[in-house]
Amino acid sequence: MRRLFLDRPWALIVTALVVAFGVWAVQSRSQDHTVRAAFSSAVSVVPGLDVQIDGVDVGKVQKVRYEDGQALVDLGISDEDAWPLRQGTKAEIRFGTTIGNGTRSVALTPGPESAPAIPEDGIIARKDTTTPVEFDQAFDTLDAKTRTRLRQALQGAAASTDKRDAQIREALKNAPGALEGTQNVVADLLADGTALKALVRNGDRVTTTLAQRQEVVSDLVTAASGTFDAFGRRTERIQQSLDRFAPMLKDVDSTLGRADGSLDRMDTLMQTVQPGAQKLPALAKTAGPALVRLQDVAPVAVRTLKTVRTVSPRVSSLLDVATPFMKPASSALDGLSPVVRCVRNYAPEIAGWAGTWGGWSKNYDNTSHYARIKLKEGVTSANGVFPSSEFINKLPGTDNRYAMPRPPGLNAGSPWFDPQCGITKDALDASKDPEKP
Repeated sequence: MRRLFLDRPWALIVTALVVAFGVWAVQSRSQDHTVRAAFSSAVSVVPGLDVQIDGVDVGKVQKVRYEDGQALVDLGISDEDAWPLRQGTKAEIRFGTTIGNGTRSVALTPGPESAPAIPEDGIIARKDTTTPVEFDQAFDTLDAKTRTRLRQALQGAAASTDKRDAQIREALKNAPGALEGTQNVVADLLADGTALKALVRNGDRVTTTLAQRQEVVSDLVTAASGTFDAFGRRTERIQQSLDRFAPMLKDVDSTLGRADGSLDRMDTLMQTVQPGAQKLPALAKTAGPALVRLQDVAPVAVRTLKTVRTVSPRVSSLLDVATPFMKPASSALDGLSPVVRCVRNYAPEIAGWAGTWGGWSKNYDNTSHYARIKLKEGVTSANGVFPSSEFINKLPGTDNRYAMPRPPGLNAGSPWFDPQCGITKDALDASKDPEKP
């Protein structure tokens, strides 16, 4: 027996491998915790496949069975860091490799830490699981007629790409950027099975509608083909237009950037104008009669403007002459201002005098007629005829009741005073008359 093993060492090696495989198989089937996941189907899912969280193996598939039209997959969890799983945990069957669909794995996305734990032998409901679309399912959606048309479409695509190797290579160089742009969209679709199913159903409705309108679509494709053919013949011109279009877009971007700030200021202006705009209807009602009146006034205004335009040279000459005079006139007026101010105090007396003696040149007044004697001689010829004021003040019975200057309001019995004009209370004392000898 000993010689037999020495003559055939490979038998010993095979026996050791079988024992190691058996130990591995037993350990791989023995998991510390178990949870079940319900899928719509579990194609190619067998015991021993990996169960992963974020790409890290945390257990193995223990058993697969079908009940009530759904597949129940027992998932064994051996990683203590991954247990317990929380309510809201997602389970997804994924393809094992990118070039084949023979192998599978089950990917888990743990639920929130605040959620209750899934108990031992608990179940992940079907609403929280995702089953991939198998290739045969996709092929089964294409009937014989559709496959024929797909073959024709592929043949047409082959004809359209024939002898266009350079353009295809250039497109493939730009393809990575486009693929990166679509990566997030595809990832979202794969992550949301419901959205993907809705997309497929809507796509089916669209293709059905297009099939019902085949003639219209055929005419549209024919017209598009002619359009693209025209584009193809004018590629160089289109490229030149696009080269000119890029700088224009930069200018448009700059213009829109400036317009953005202008729009902000315009918004502020609109908010400021809004209260006034709300009052425009009432203003329009008030301005209506004025506008009607303006139609009558406008001709007069036009004639006035014509007259002003005719006279304006003369006015200009007058201003040229008057301008040098304004400076000394300003000084004179500044000196006259205190005098006018003091005279203004006697405005009531002046008005009364004008009312009393307004008709001095007439032979009658407001109440009765009277006769007048008009002297032919001048004032200087009367010198010495009439007694002086000094003589009158010295006559018996005369009483000068005030000093100079006479205070305003004295006739009405309510005199008032203005010290700046020299009118003080001393004006009521005749003995303080500065003109008294």
